[in-house]
Formats: sequence, structure tokens, C-alpha cells
Amino acid sequence: MPIDINTFPISGRILVTLLLWSGVSAFALGPVVAKREIELTNWGEACAASLTTQIENRRVVKNEAPDLGCREFGQLMDGLLGHGAGQTMCSDEVEGAINGVLDLARKFDPAAQTQASVRELAQRRGDQAAQLAPTRCSCAADMVTSDPIRWGIYSGSGRLAGKGTDNLMSELTRALHQPSCALKPGS
Repeated sequence: MPIDINTFPISGRILVTLLLWSGVSAFALGPVVAKREIELTNWGEACAASLTTQIENRRVVKNEAPDLGCREFGQLMDGLLGHGAGQTMCSDEVEGAINGVLDLARKFDPAAQTQASVRELAQRRGDQAAQLAPTRCSCAADMVTSDPIRWGIYSGSGRLAGKGTDNLMSELTRALHQPSCALKPGS
């Protein structure tokens, strides 16, 4: 048996108007209100700055061997051979020769070359991850705004009903760490 709208306690025009308003709220106003609410929280800039800071903090500077010159080498020799042995060794004529030998040894040291290439690779990876930060942040915002019913109820009720902005920042952060956004490639 078909449903007769005229038997409802509310007129058919009001029901049709409510259905239209619900559709407009869910699919037109909801996404606009969601994006504006996220913009009001300054999510994009705060998220990108936070991700960049996290990336910078992950870049660990390893303790490297100190750069030895003649003076440092002389102090080492003083400790090994006795007081004054290193001081006499680092006269002006000898200092240039010792520094030249130390520079030559550093130039052909495979461990130093490997360490430099690892440091350069880590720098490139960090720079690439920092460039992807805005893309990841916008992905999180898109995930939060993707529920049209939630945002439609929020916008259609004049922002009085629905979840809307309850815990918006935590939802954005949770979405940011979802696999679909955490591994987001650059655009």
C-alpha cells in the first residue's frame, strides 16, 4: 500500500522542504562549513609547522670524531709521551706539514666518505618529508570533511546540533596519522 503524505500530521510541503534543506545542507553547505571550521583552527599552518619540527627533531646528529689539527695532535702526544713533547712538535714549519698529512688522511678515509653520504641522504629525506607536510595536512582535513551527513546536520541546524567541531583537532590529528595520509605522496 503506497504511503499517503496527506495523512501525516505535517503537511507535504513542509516534508518536501525539510528533505530539500537536508540535501542542500548535507551536500552543499556541509562541506563549506567543514572547511571553514578547519580554517578557523589554523590547521594547515599549525600542522605543517608541527610536522616540520618533528622531522627536524628526528634528524639525529651523530657524534663524529673531532677535527684534529697539529695543536690537538700535539696535546694528544703530550698525554702519551709526556709534557712538552707535543708542543715542540707543532712549530710553525712542522704544523703545516702535519696538517697537510692529516687533511690527506681525511680525504681518503672511506669511513668519513660513507658518513658524509649517509648524512647527505638523511638531509635529502628530511627535506622531502618536510615538503610533503602540507600535502599530508590537507589529506587529514579532507578525511575529516568527507562525512556529508555529520557536517550537513551541523550546518543545517544552524550549528546547534550534530558533532561538528567537537574534538576537531583530535580528529584531524588522528586522520593525519592514518596510513592513507601518513604515506601521502606529493602532488
